[in-house]
Amino acid sequence: MRRLKYIFLLLSVLCVSSAWSQAIRWEMTPRRYASIERYGLGLFQVKSTDGKIGLIRSDGTELLPPSADQISPFYEHRAVALRKEGGRYQILGVLNDDGSFHRISTPYYIIKHQIFFSEGLMTVVDGNGRHGYIDDLGGPVLGFDGKWTEIAPFSEGIAAVTGPSGFKLINSSGREVPIVLGLDEIGGGTNVYNGKAVIWNAYGDKFYSFDVKSQKSSKIGAPRDLKLDYLHCLQSVSGRAGNPPYVKVSKTVGTQGLRPVQTGDLWGYADDDRVYLPAQFLEAEPFADKLAIVRTELGLGILRWEDNGSAFASHVSDATLKYKAGQSVPLNFRLDVPAVWQSQPLDVKVLDSESGALMESRVNGAGYTFDYKPQGSARSFQVSIASNGLRLWDGDIAYRFLREVEEVPQQVVPVATVPTKPVKVPEPVIRINKPNPRANADNKVLVTAVVTNASNSELTMTVTIQGSENLRVLNKTITLKPNGTESVVTYFTVTEKLTDQRVEVTTSMGGQAQITIKELIPFY
Repeated sequence: MRRLKYIFLLLSVLCVSSAWSQAIRWEMTPRRYASIERYGLGLFQVKSTDGKIGLIRSDGTELLPPSADQISPFYEHRAVALRKEGGRYQILGVLNDDGSFHRISTPYYIIKHQIFFSEGLMTVVDGNGRHGYIDDLGGPVLGFDGKWTEIAPFSEGIAAVTGPSGFKLINSSGREVPIVLGLDEIGGGTNVYNGKAVIWNAYGDKFYSFDVKSQKSSKIGAPRDLKLDYLHCLQSVSGRAGNPPYVKVSKTVGTQGLRPVQTGDLWGYADDDRVYLPAQFLEAEPFADKLAIVRTELGLGILRWEDNGSAFASHVSDATLKYKAGQSVPLNFRLDVPAVWQSQPLDVKVLDSESGALMESRVNGAGYTFDYKPQGSARSFQVSIASNGLRLWDGDIAYRFLREVEEVPQQVVPVATVPTKPVKVPEPVIRINKPNPRANADNKVLVTAVVTNASNSELTMTVTIQGSENLRVLNKTITLKPNGTESVVTYFTVTEKLTDQRVEVTTSMGGQAQITIKELIPFY
């Protein structure tokens, strides 16, 4: 009768505990903008390849497509987007300081030195060259009938206008304010300041102070300076400058967050303890207010940090696997998926860590399965998860196998009884990941040791990482379930080029691994 002899080898799973990439998702998937920068007010300014600028929200909603040449500073809580057409500028829309934007489709053009709203109205010229006033939605309010050839912004509810019939003062309803200068003919005047306008006669040699409320005028001496301020009042009277006191929008961001880390030519996001997003970006900026701008081969996109505390993880349910020589064995694993990604399609790939071959994985109930023909006692694989063009997580799973070997029955020969020896607990399996030789912006090169409990019992052990002088010595106590795995991270401090740097990892339960890193390079 045949007996089966088993070579017992343990199945273990390496779940990279430092990879919490589930906390980052696309806020705006990549687009073909030439540039994206923070504008303020929760908005981003984008630029097209032909140099035109636009405004978007963080989710990619275009308030203003890239079509403007400039956006004015703010005055009275509003800014104006402008496009140059020949020698004049068309108004494309109005931006409010609450972040709202109103597009203006009717072609209106600015009046020089009056690129602002005053008392809710803006002086403009329409496509036929007629002067008038619009509101911040682009609606015509006053004028555009050809009666005025020059108009001034409103000041204290009054505006100075000039047309074929001469100089006038009008109110916000467009009604004229009667002006009487005795026998003198009106030649011109200013806007109202403190209820009064300065009026002069047709010869420009007599000046009057006109009280708008009483509609009375009194003769005054010639002003020492006829320079006008931005509201068309005398600077010598109002004390105001010729240009408005514009306010530039603040681009200051709030809470600073995770910074990018370079691996080779690509950038990802990590800190000293964990990888949040594998390296995959051509350019990346630090997170601020939970948002970061990145560049991929598809263009520029915006990432959002989701601080939900959950993580991707992989698990294997079978503690041991049996196989016969020359036959394939199905390898099963299960994934923990954070809530933010559970409703999204996930692209799960499994690669042979040694050959790089892509394994044909398939969904199996709540988990995944792929077939492998064992070629030795152990094999490790990399699980990579992506969604919507974003690589979310990389983890390792490593299997050990139990092979069934047929034996020819042998004659039983009595032997002396040998005392049973105590079962020796297998030593932990230690693997040191080869680090990126270039330091990050903090002048650190991260070193990760992956420790696997190769026994069938829960073990508590102290992991020690030591080595060359620039390596931070680490002693960390961990508890591993049977077949469980944990990553332990320390770092080299690299401020100058280092060569032949040694890393040695041991545990209090036995096991040892070491590597020598040929070269480490500072960040700059």
